[in-house]
Amino acid sequence: MDSFDLGRLTDHDFEVVCRDLFGEILGMPLELFPRGRDRGIDLRHTAADGTMTVVQCKHWSKAAQATLTKRLVKEELPKVVALKPARYLIATSVGLTVDGKDTIRDAFAPYVHTTGDLYGVDEIVAELQSRPELVRRHFRLWLSGTAVLQTVLNQEKYVRSSWLRNRIPRAADTFVPHEGFDRAKAILDEQHVCVIAGIPGVGKTTVALMLAAWLTGNGYEVHEISQDAEEITALWREDTPQLFLYDDFLGQTTLESQLNKNEDARLIDIIREIQEAPDKALVMTTRDYILEHALLKHGRLGVSDVSQATSVVHLTDLSLGVRGQILYNHVHHAQLPAEQKRPFADRRCGSPSSSTPTSAPG
Repeated sequence: MDSFDLGRLTDHDFEVVCRDLFGEILGMPLELFPRGRDRGIDLRHTAADGTMTVVQCKHWSKAAQATLTKRLVKEELPKVVALKPARYLIATSVGLTVDGKDTIRDAFAPYVHTTGDLYGVDEIVAELQSRPELVRRHFRLWLSGTAVLQTVLNQEKYVRSSWLRNRIPRAADTFVPHEGFDRAKAILDEQHVCVIAGIPGVGKTTVALMLAAWLTGNGYEVHEISQDAEEITALWREDTPQLFLYDDFLGQTTLESQLNKNEDARLIDIIREIQEAPDKALVMTTRDYILEHALLKHGRLGVSDVSQATSVVHLTDLSLGVRGQILYNHVHHAQLPAEQKRPFADRRCGSPSSSTPTSAPG
């Protein structure tokens, strides 16, 4: 497993990853709390006898170690003294030196038992490298892997369309996994073909782009299909992992005649060939009502090859929590002054938890 660019994660992403990571390290479940007056608790385990283990997460990837230490002592130490936890750990995306760890341990004694309870970015990355299954469960963390980033974001030979090369990085920054994505990914993993349907604006193309990112990170070339199924035949190369992404394959309105003469038959043939190929994949998107119209007009599309490969993204997949995280991610990556971002980190606005030094996303 390669290294990770944790700076690409939001502070909320970082806390969620730390909850699962330190749950494994400590061998105990950890509670994760929303942003607010956290009393110095980001993650907590309370034993049967009432004793607490607390993990404090500080995702300040651009901060200096001296700044981190100063803020910890000034703002967190009084809370820890009041809490009196049995054990207090710190996880941070800041690099920690030997002297830096000694200083923090001495300041937080006896709650920080040893410098081994202080995890800087290097220790966190090392722990993640030894847990590939945990990394794969966290899609945004997986996307921050340096090898994945290099493949998905930088290598033109893997992404054969300038439109895709521009869209995938932007979508990756703000994407929040949800049930609709999980269903589509499961279908693609099983059948090598996935038709993503849904109403306009529900995020079908974003799901398709993230499936493209997933396969690109696993060595697939990604080709955009813009005209008809014959493009797939022309682009097909034996013994080369390839994903074909066909956005709005039935057109954007029911008035369009996207499928040319016998196009439905050719498409079914290609779907069946891809389903049998170990190194090929096809992702198509369409609006749900257009798919229903096409099924009536082109009876061949009603075969099980299409119906079993269809995954509908529903509005209910985008819960209020998911929508809030999407908004938060957009604000986090936006080129805005901190004072304009700060309201989005206010719990009264319904944001995810935050632990940045400015109390604002980013």
